[in-house]
Amino acid sequence: MDHKKFLTEFLQEIDENGKLRHREGKRIEFKQKFHINMFPKYSRTMAAFANADGGYIIFGVSNRPRKPLGLNEKALDNFQNFDDAKLATYLNEHFSPEFHWEMGTVNCMGKTFGYLFTEKAENRPVICKRGTNDGTLREGAIYYRYRAQTREIRFEELQGIIQEKILKEQKRWFRIIEKIAKVGPENVGILDMRGHGLSFLGDKEEKTILVDADTISQLKEQVVMVEEGHFKETEGEPALKLVGEVRPVAIDPNKTHPYDHSKIANEISEQLGLKLKRYDVQALVWKLKLYSNKKYYLKVRNQTILSEYAKLKIIEHLQAILQNNPNLSEYLADLRREYFRWTRTKK
Repeated sequence: MDHKKFLTEFLQEIDENGKLRHREGKRIEFKQKFHINMFPKYSRTMAAFANADGGYIIFGVSNRPRKPLGLNEKALDNFQNFDDAKLATYLNEHFSPEFHWEMGTVNCMGKTFGYLFTEKAENRPVICKRGTNDGTLREGAIYYRYRAQTREIRFEELQGIIQEKILKEQKRWFRIIEKIAKVGPENVGILDMRGHGLSFLGDKEEKTILVDADTISQLKEQVVMVEEGHFKETEGEPALKLVGEVRPVAIDPNKTHPYDHSKIANEISEQLGLKLKRYDVQALVWKLKLYSNKKYYLKVRNQTILSEYAKLKIIEHLQAILQNNPNLSEYLADLRREYFRWTRTKK
């Protein structure tokens, strides 16, 4: 969701007296100033949003009357120079499970507003695990956002969250059972990441497992590989018990990922009648988030290589852009600037 676009439109909806047409609600709370010592109240509202439908705390709006004043110089300085890692630590110390949130500013009507956006939690309910001395937070409490009000959850809403959780678990089991039925129980193995090893549902106690070398290398960074007959010395570390034979299988990246950025640029240019450059492909791969998926992208000896799937994904994306915007050169120019700005933030 584009938070800046949403908030800009929201804050511009004012009446002839300069008052906001929107009131505080289930997904909106106003704060005129931002105070670092107000963590408990902010976190309480954020947890309530996480347990309901998500929402915004907007800083720079007075509640009575509802006027978009913007943050004053001191409050803005506090907000912009605030280390959000401190809020993350505070939330993790006082609530469980974790939930996703974002912090930012938006400029509107010559004023600057701050916001804290909280997503609806995937794993509800979010529970307060540590209270505060002043009673703002209570250990064991589940906060919920009602119409313009944050309070402890009522029975009806809590029952709804529990039923939703049960339904999700049932669907997850149905998907697992469907996959087992598709391949057959005798061909299914269960990898227990708690350190209890890999077990099979079939009659055979041992089987040969083929795992590509790169996957084993990644696993070793996260778990301790323990051969049968050996013991894990460091308590608390995740471990895999290897029963049977686990054999690395070499995968030829030249066959699975035969392209570099220049080669893809040339082939797509020829296929679509465009003039793509190497940098355009880099920006497109970033835009489509292909770097995070080995199906599309690999890095071998500091060289970036791409698969046929990546090429097809980029072609599909460009064809969709061409249908809605014939001026592709303008789109690519904007994308190059956006990618350049992103690379600058990473340096």
